[in-house]
Amino acid sequence: MRRLFGILTVMACLAAGCAPEADEDDAAEEGELEVVQVRAALSTPAFSLVSATSGKALTGGTLSKDTLVTQTSLKSVVFDNQRWVFDGQTARLTPATKPNLCMEPETTAPFQIRLRTCNGSALQAWKLRLSVLNGRKFARYENFSTHQLLDNGGSNSEGAAAVTFAENGTNNQLFERRF
Repeated sequence: MRRLFGILTVMACLAAGCAPEADEDDAAEEGELEVVQVRAALSTPAFSLVSATSGKALTGGTLSKDTLVTQTSLKSVVFDNQRWVFDGQTARLTPATKPNLCMEPETTAPFQIRLRTCNGSALQAWKLRLSVLNGRKFARYENFSTHQLLDNGGSNSEGAAAVTFAENGTNNQLFERRF
């Protein structure tokens, strides 16, 4: 019953756009709280996804089909191409102003992320896992189809492509959600 209540609490918090705190009973290693059920009733408000290692935001370029998702410096005024929504009903990550485009990893190495027309495939679905590290809240996104995590590609460079990569425990796979 406690686990079910915890899941419902996390879902309600996600729907409201917050990142729940992990307590010692619910936390896995490194303060991770896995969101078992991602089908929340509502989508989150728009947020920027900022890499824990580079401090750069994931950017959808021109916000058009086949655009490569890269990381760029977060501006004091956040542009539309740096704002994302996680849809709790479909488990999709979409640009806030283009909900018909979904983050989708390529199926061959280096598994770069592109914006594709949303089609409901598992390649476009992401499992959200929330973590608390050194008192800061982070998200990890695992692709439902590939089971790899969203990753900054191990680069701190401006314009470096976002990729998916096998879970490796590095902070390259942690993203701060800035609402």
